[in-house]
Order: sequence, then structure tokens, then C-alpha cells
Amino acid sequence: KVTASAATETVDADFNKIPGQQFVVAKEVSGSYPTTAQKEVAQKASGKIVIYNRSATSQRLVATTRFETKVGLIFRIPETINVPASGSIESKAYADRPGKDYNIGPSDFTIPGFKDTPKYAEFSAKSTEAMSGGTVGNAKVVSEQDVVKAIAELTPKAKDEVAKALEEQLGDLKTITETVIKVEEPTVNAKAGEATDKLEMKIKAVAVAIAFRAADLDQLINAYLEKNGGWELVEKGKKIDYKMISQDAASKTIVFEVQITGIGATKLDKKKIMEDIQGMNGDKIKKSAYNKQLKEIQEVFGDIEIVLAR
Repeated sequence: KVTASAATETVDADFNKIPGQQFVVAKEVSGSYPTTAQKEVAQKASGKIVIYNRSATSQRLVATTRFETKVGLIFRIPETINVPASGSIESKAYADRPGKDYNIGPSDFTIPGFKDTPKYAEFSAKSTEAMSGGTVGNAKVVSEQDVVKAIAELTPKAKDEVAKALEEQLGDLKTITETVIKVEEPTVNAKAGEATDKLEMKIKAVAVAIAFRAADLDQLINAYLEKNGGWELVEKGKKIDYKMISQDAASKTIVFEVQITGIGATKLDKKKIMEDIQGMNGDKIKKSAYNKQLKEIQEVFGDIEIVLAR
């Protein structure tokens, strides 16, 4: 029973612990799909704005707070937010009315509710991308089938991309757990029923795995054999089977059972052998205890020749 954990720095043969490393890899894929449905709509433009606070105190802005462009177009934020002191925060913004007039390019905004107060000069907002989606009348809209098709196409791509990226990061490290891949909710430029010529979708997949060095496990195995009979594992024909017991992503730890099948060999004390046979000729060696041991080994492994160097 072995524990591999990020909290373990070196191989601990007394408690069967080895260092582990948790990998978290994310990949995002995107696609563009023509919309297939049409209907009468009255839709408001929307986009993102960054709100700036140049004062020394934070400011709470309630949902529906107005932001005004230089030409008088009004946009509102959908949720209450807190703008940090001497900082900024990003928020969604929706046009006050439906129509194409609100599909404006990157713009600067003021907060008309602060007019005639010092805060009017201390707060502002800016959009770096165009507002879009504003329309009135018959228009192309996203259908449920459009969404299902896009998800079905992008999900396996995201999983494949993140699995490849994880494999590259693992390198020579070994993992015995099935890679956990979580696919997050897709982000879209328009939901089902909303007007747009193309559905733009992004899907992110995140893979999590805990891995370890095979050499660390070998060190643990050798220490176990040493403690239990002084054996040495012969590499040829070695087979290792793993049985997963538990995995804890929070503590970056896995616990698993290892079963090793192979050939064990007793360690030879080369220094003692050389001392024992010092001064012996070939006949004396053949009559020694080592010759008896050699015959026992030959019964198991076949013909073996011992070559003694002078």
C-alpha cells in the first residue's frame, strides 16, 4: 500500500510514502456556427465595460445603475457591484432600449446619477469592444439545435486537447488514476432565442491528475524487499499491477496498492566471497559451500558459469 502526495518530499520506506505531484491543465476550444432560426425580436445590445474609481473609498453601484455615452445613449449594469477604491472592475452592460442604434463601438461612459457631485469626475467607464445584439424586427436567432450541435462538436475537441496537453506535461512521470476531465459550461455570444447571425461558442476542459516518478516507486519496492528477507528484484520479467484505493485532489494525494510479480534474488556479499576464496584454486572452490549454492541456482536458472578474475 503506497501513498503518493505533494506533501511528501522524499521516499519514506518506513511508511511507504513517495513524492507526488498534482497537475491541473486547462484548454479552451471555440467555434462559430451560422444560426438556423428566425423570428420577430426586440433585443437590447450588450457588452462589457470597465468601471474606474479614482476616489480613496470603494463605491457600491446597485443593479440598473446608468452609464451614458457622449451622445446620450444609456446602458445599465444587471447586478450590484462594488468598485474598489483607486481601482476598477469589469461588468456586463445592457442597452436601455432595444434596437441597432445601441450597437456602438468602443466608447467612454459617465455615470449621470453622480452629476453635480464630486463623484461625477471620480467615476467613469470604458468599453474596449463593440456592443452587439441590438435589433428590432425579423432576425436570425439561435435555436436549441444550434446550441446542441455546437456543444456536441466542441466538447470532444476540448477533452482531446486537454488530454494531450496533460500527457505532454507529465513527461516521464507516471499516473495510475483515470484522468479526471471536467468540461465547464460553454460561453456564448447569444443564448437560444436571442438574435445573432452566428453562434460563437467557447468550451473549456480542465484535467486533473496526480503523478509520481517510477524511480521513487522502485526505491520503495527495493527497500521493502530488503526489509523482508534481503531480496533483490530482477528487472527482467518484472510486472507491476496497481489497484487504486483513494484519491484526494484537495490534499493532492493518492493511495494505491502495488503488486509486484517477478524473480527475486538474494544479494551477494562480494567482499565476503572474495575474502573466503582468497588463495583457493579451482578444485578447492568446487569443493566449497559456494559450489553447492551454485548447483542450487543452476537447478532454478539453468547453466551458469562463474568466472573468477585473478
